[in-house]
Amino acid sequence: RSAIQSTPDQNVNFHNPTAIPEPENRAISLQQLKDVRNYIEEYCIAESWTGARLLDGGTTGIWTQVPLTPETVNLYDAADKIIKKATESYECSFVELIAEAPQPTTYFVSHWWGEPISDFVACLQQHVNDRAIGVQDDETGDFDGEGAFYWVCAYANNQWALSKDVTYDPRESSFQKAIDMARGGLTIIDREGVVFTRIWCSFETYCLLNRSDATKQIVPIQADVDHAEKFTYDFYTAQAYEVEGMATMATEDRIEECTAEGRLYPITRNAVGITDGACVSDGESPTWVKSEREAGFRSELAEQTLSLCIETANATVASDKKHILNCFLEAEDLEQTPPDTSTVYDELNQRLRGKLIMPMWLTLCNADLLDEKCATVASTSRALEWEINMRTPAFGEKQAQFTAQAFPPTLQKLDMDWMFNDSMTEAGTIYMYEAAARLENLKYLRFVSDHGYVAVVRFCNVLNETQQGGKHLEDIDFNSSEVKDEAGEALIGAIEQGHLPALTYLSIFDYDEERYMSQEVHTRLQQVCETKEIVLRGQWSDYL
Repeated sequence: RSAIQSTPDQNVNFHNPTAIPEPENRAISLQQLKDVRNYIEEYCIAESWTGARLLDGGTTGIWTQVPLTPETVNLYDAADKIIKKATESYECSFVELIAEAPQPTTYFVSHWWGEPISDFVACLQQHVNDRAIGVQDDETGDFDGEGAFYWVCAYANNQWALSKDVTYDPRESSFQKAIDMARGGLTIIDREGVVFTRIWCSFETYCLLNRSDATKQIVPIQADVDHAEKFTYDFYTAQAYEVEGMATMATEDRIEECTAEGRLYPITRNAVGITDGACVSDGESPTWVKSEREAGFRSELAEQTLSLCIETANATVASDKKHILNCFLEAEDLEQTPPDTSTVYDELNQRLRGKLIMPMWLTLCNADLLDEKCATVASTSRALEWEINMRTPAFGEKQAQFTAQAFPPTLQKLDMDWMFNDSMTEAGTIYMYEAAARLENLKYLRFVSDHGYVAVVRFCNVLNETQQGGKHLEDIDFNSSEVKDEAGEALIGAIEQGHLPALTYLSIFDYDEERYMSQEVHTRLQQVCETKEIVLRGQWSDYL
């Protein structure tokens, strides 16, 4: 039943549909999407499919019919040639034709219909691989996604009775119901970034961010993360590239071959995802591996997040935009004409841009695109946590200054690593430590860096100056270089003077033990910690 079949006259044919009245239970599996892709590959050329496209890249506004290939068929084309053709006699959703039973939403997918279906499937395959969903194929290294269902509006909604699923009030629509059921979300970013200009995509991003914030649990630095339980919101785009070093996604034969030749494990990918936290496939060095696999994300797409503007976004149906804007404005009458400008739009644009740009910070840094605009956008995101590996030569003093300016005051967890970076200066590291000391809501802090002792001293000095930052800090982890006596003395003073009243754990390490604070200073620090019931972990502590 799950496979798409064809009759002798090449028309799509199905058995009687399975009635699934709740649209949120009409999600689609990766294999079912591959069946759609395979059907396109088999019949697109054979049947000489054509599709509507704008001439001259849309500059003329003139549409024309052009020949299609399997690589250019998009969801607009598929809706016409597969979805509607298959469902016309039944007047049901596409998923109801191919499902044996209800398929509850696991992940909600926000995307633009104009991206090629082949790109869309490649993105979901990479998501399945990154999240290690289902069973892994020994030959290809791909996971099959078994047990996960993706909610995609074109397949889930009944195209013959859209008013039932796409309701007058977007907050009561099938989109909202699917988001409420999902355990995670994805935004598929097309190669041109058109997704950032669509009003429904903006609404979906807004709802997914609200869901993520409402369900987010800030996990202490020392805690183990259960990847299966966390609500995740990821961003994927189709991009062919090769990444090295991840044996977790290589086949056994490939691992043996590379090991024999003394090489890392090159993995060819057709999509890249910036994920909400580390993934199962990132293995035992998640922060490093995560930054490596995200390195292929195109910087121009990351930069486009800065231009997201809900009031100028487009909609296929004009009334949809009116209703969505009025939802943002919390208007009682969704039919009223929304204003062209509003402080509500401005605040929401800033929040959406900030939440989108922060996961893409490394990409922007590597492309030398970090600036004050990026910092301002990120600082207004209201984000609760920021975990990122900035071990890149592109992260120097200027980039550190912009990053320090970008810390949202709402942060409760900050985890950054930029150690062994010859581009970083002592001044750049100090920017980061001082900015962290000013965060009044911060609970968990981990910095892995060089230039340790000066930065730690400045951190403690700022705590003394502000009398506000540090009051909620429960866990501090400074893994640095040159953690000299001055750093230990500064921490002793900060604890004794009550600048860290909530502190429970203090970790302070130096990868060069010869430059670590003296045993005498460490002993005094340990005594102060014991008095305040703080667990101390460091080079001279019993912990090691």
